[in-house]
Amino acid sequence: MRQIREIIAEKKCVIYADEQPQVMLIQPVGEHEDATLDAEIEAIKESVHVPFVFAGFAISDWEEELTPWHDPNISPRESVGDHAFETLGFITEQLMPHLFERYGKLPVVLGGYSLAGLFARWAVCKAECFDAVAAASPSLWIVVWKGFSDAHEVYARYVYLSLGDREEITKNKAIA
Repeated sequence: MRQIREIIAEKKCVIYADEQPQVMLIQPVGEHEDATLDAEIEAIKESVHVPFVFAGFAISDWEEELTPWHDPNISPRESVGDHAFETLGFITEQLMPHLFERYGKLPVVLGGYSLAGLFARWAVCKAECFDAVAAASPSLWIVVWKGFSDAHEVYARYVYLSLGDREEITKNKAIA
């Protein structure tokens, strides 16, 4: 599997690609993941047994870029909740066309952990271009999530949700 680092529409991206991939995995990534991304890709490779392309795109402000609504439990900053559509637009209008041109039109799985998991789960209710979503420990405790979820159809054919073993023991009651 080869790794490519490039700038796409002014965002740093890291792409891992098998020969003749059959599926595309897209995920927001932060600098804190640089040291563990190779191990994450290997774990996916060992579990999936399907050639894939992984495209991670840099997120510098997780709250600002990934949170679809303002919630004071996430951040007191008023701008949080205003930029998730921009991130979704980057994925659908820049990243995916770039990847489709290079690898072909493959099924797309949008993934994420924590706020990125919330974003991924939200995005598959807003855009019909994702075939699946994988949300690990998504922040579905956010105040407006239940109402949003009840009112919006999931366009993705497959939804995978996982919850870690620490959420239930946290001091934050909303998360627990």
